Amino acid sequence: MEGRRTERFICTLNTISTISSAVHMACSSLNTDILLHLAVEILTEALGSKDVFCAVYLYEDQRFNLKFYKAPFEVPAVAPKELLKFLRHRTVAVVEEIPEFAKEHCQEGMLLIVPLSLKDRIIGFVPICTKEKIYIDNLQEEILSTLGVIFAMGIELIRLHSETNRRLEEIRAMQARLIENERIVTIQRLPAGIAHEIKNPLAAAYGIAQMFKPGEPVEPDLLNRLLKTLYRTKEQVFELLKHSKPTLQKLETVRLSKLLEETISLLTYELRKKSVEVIREFDERVAAYVDSSQMGQVFLNLIMNAIDAVKENGRIRIRVKNGYDGSAQVIIADDGAGIPEENLKRLFVPFFTTKEGGSGLGLSICLQIIKNHNGRIAVKSKPGKGTVFSILLPSA
Repeated sequence: MEGRRTERFICTLNTISTISSAVHMACSSLNTDILLHLAVEILTEALGSKDVFCAVYLYEDQRFNLKFYKAPFEVPAVAPKELLKFLRHRTVAVVEEIPEFAKEHCQEGMLLIVPLSLKDRIIGFVPICTKEKIYIDNLQEEILSTLGVIFAMGIELIRLHSETNRRLEEIRAMQARLIENERIVTIQRLPAGIAHEIKNPLAAAYGIAQMFKPGEPVEPDLLNRLLKTLYRTKEQVFELLKHSKPTLQKLETVRLSKLLEETISLLTYELRKKSVEVIREFDERVAAYVDSSQMGQVFLNLIMNAIDAVKENGRIRIRVKNGYDGSAQVIIADDGAGIPEENLKRLFVPFFTTKEGGSGLGLSICLQIIKNHNGRIAVKSKPGKGTVFSILLPSA
């Protein structure tokens, strides 16, 4: 007697080991058909009888639909009501009542219903018909019940994986549509961007032209500055027109104090018109590895904004120094009206502006240029106390 118990215990352990490896394989393949085939094979093996017929029904669309079967007769596509009544207790049901569709082949046998149950619901069941009556003890019932739970978990995992993939595809499709919509909006707003970006250099060019005196020889220095401004305007328009394409940067070692002096000289007229004082605190040794045309565009935008922000006889302080992390740092500070706290977070958002007639593109373009240089820009401001922009760039 003890020997038979030991043999049965070993057989049970082997069955559970087989179950674990089979479910692992089925779930790894993420294939429901493979899992259902394994479920039928292992459940019939657990009964210790070869003369059995199985089917697998899964719950979907508010009914139990046939998903797999192993029988020499036709099995109903939708589970008949005579089987559903045995699911009420969520346990393995052993009955002698054979369903109508199996009576011809299993007249002398019996019926087992193995529920595929999770903690909160039954997701399916496996009806098993035997050709002859077999003895099912408590241990076998427990094994069949455990198998039902394990296979239910495997089926649910595969379903969740499929659902996750479907949702991810929907998200990817939505992202693609958003990107396309954003591209269309950008193209539609491109004229506003071009208008904004050529406004500042053209204003500088106009200011230089105002310094020409009619009837007098043109000063070579003024003419050179005018030509530089117009050339920069052309370059900026080209950059905007290539907005949707990768921009090739002409990176070189640039002394930031020199680039800033060139930018300030382009704004001589605007500075004189408001009697704005520019205080320079330049470390002549500080250089950065940048595209001088693009970075000149950034400095022109920020200094023009500072001129707009200050009152008559206002001050703009520009510092060039080594940053705390070995980078090159440029600080542009003004004593203007400052920026309200609620606007600071949106300052670099495209098309956000509080300036009358502004496009809201200047600072967003500056941010993009600085990011493309692996740099950073930060802003501090308080109403009535002015604004400070700090730029960190890769040092050369």
